Amino acid sequence: MVPGKGQHMMVEKSPVRLDVPMILEDARVAVTPMGDSVRFGGTMELGAWSSKVNQARLGGMKRSIRKILPQFAGSLENVKTWTGLRPCTPDGLPVVGRPEGYSNLFLATGHAMMGMSLGPVTGLCVAESLSGAKLTVPIHALSPGRFKK
Repeated sequence: MVPGKGQHMMVEKSPVRLDVPMILEDARVAVTPMGDSVRFGGTMELGAWSSKVNQARLGGMKRSIRKILPQFAGSLENVKTWTGLRPCTPDGLPVVGRPEGYSNLFLATGHAMMGMSLGPVTGLCVAESLSGAKLTVPIHALSPGRFKK
């Protein structure tokens, strides 16, 4: 498991009204309207244990946003910025299941940038596994043991 660091910034008063979230795919930037504000998030810096904002990556995001959404050009200078670490696995799949040799431990981690999207199905898998119910979704491919050498 390694951290995947993402950069974020918030435009408090959006110059345009955005009603739906979007992905600026070529720029790898997520755009999330939040009332009168807009949150921009992007980049994935693997193995970066620092919680310090990477100004170079933030600058790249700003250049892309200015090019694709020029309405925001003047709004990106004095924005609130922060960074967050996401748990990432070597194969990009989450880890869901019991690690070998630990009957009192169940893992559900490594979702990288898909935690919110995969959270409900992961929760279902955890609940079914811990209660002994038949699994709705097979989780054998997500086993913690898949990384053994």
